[in-house]
Amino acid sequence: MAQHHFIIKWKGTDYDFDMPIESTVHQLKQHMELLTNVPINYQKLIGLVKGKMPGDHETLSSILPATSLSSGTTRCMMMGSPVEEVDRMMVDEVMARDKHEQEALYPH
Repeated sequence: MAQHHFIIKWKGTDYDFDMPIESTVHQLKQHMELLTNVPINYQKLIGLVKGKMPGDHETLSSILPATSLSSGTTRCMMMGSPVEEVDRMMVDEVMARDKHEQEALYPH
C-alpha cells in the first residue's frame, strides 16, 4: 500500500510521519491523538483540504489535492487541546462559578 508523508504542526511542534494513502481522516486523527493526547473529537485539521473540513470517514486519497498526492507530502496544522488541559479548564470554570455563587449568597 502506498504511503503518504504528513507534516502536521501543533503548538509549535512539527509531527512528521508516513501513513497509508488509503487511510481515513479518522485514522489520521487517531495517529495524532497518540502523538499529542488530543482526543479525536477535539481536533481540527486546518489546511488538510482547502475550504472545507473533511469527514472522518473520507479516505486521504480521495480528499488530498493532486499537488499533495504528486509531491507525496502534505503539510497542515492541527488545533485542539489535550485532555489534561481541557480537564484543568473545566475545573477552573467550576471553581470560579462556585466562588461567585458563594459570594452572592454570603456577601461580606
